[in-house]
Amino acid sequence: MGKFFDPPKDSKTKKVSQWLSIKEGAPVVFQVLDESPTEIHTHWVADGAGRRLGFKCLGMGRCPICQRNREINFDTDHPDFIRRSRRYRVNVLDLTPVVECPECEAVYYKSNVPKRCSTDGCSADLSDVEPTPLKEVRILEKGRQNMIQLDALDNDEHPLTGEVMRIQEFPIKATAHGSGLDTVTVFHPQMPREDVDPDAYEEYDLEEETLELTPDEIEFILEGGTYEDVFSARSAEEEVEDEDVESIPF
Repeated sequence: MGKFFDPPKDSKTKKVSQWLSIKEGAPVVFQVLDESPTEIHTHWVADGAGRRLGFKCLGMGRCPICQRNREINFDTDHPDFIRRSRRYRVNVLDLTPVVECPECEAVYYKSNVPKRCSTDGCSADLSDVEPTPLKEVRILEKGRQNMIQLDALDNDEHPLTGEVMRIQEFPIKATAHGSGLDTVTVFHPQMPREDVDPDAYEEYDLEEETLELTPDEIEFILEGGTYEDVFSARSAEEEVEDEDVESIPF
């Protein structure tokens, strides 16, 4: 006899982060999708629970942090000064070789593949699975210097083809040396791939991927409030708004 409702099983797939991370010992390969980077201004602040948050700067006219910085004449030595970080984001197609579990579709980068799938309840044999390019859109966020390095590869003679090419027309291998503020990233052009169609992939809205708080919420965080309290308050407001909508009659 059939069941009235058979709930779907939770996916065991290990999701790949939307952010492309370049770390020492783990080179990545990507192809730029955007015509130019998107500039992002953020402030980093520790909330009342000690959690470090990066949220969008609202501009001098609305941002409480910028207004406070102005009141102290942008004195970087003042204890209340909070720097505004300028970063750049670009959509890229991650072409790094990965091993995908044939059972649960968990993804492992080539540099860190176990003999058996480590996803709970799976343990499929991965020893004979050949690595293939990931081919997922991710966000590359870097500072000014790294973007200057990438810009130097654009509209220049490709070292392997001998042709002048746009940066969106070929993959790039990125290798990191060091860690933290001492990290040095080197970008190496790769041979163009015929199996990559940039128009076939949906890109991220790079502005929307930044946490945006209201001026009041920023003030709350500065006064010792927590990230969890901010979003608990938002959820409570949404529930009140929902009560004004005609409910489903059952």
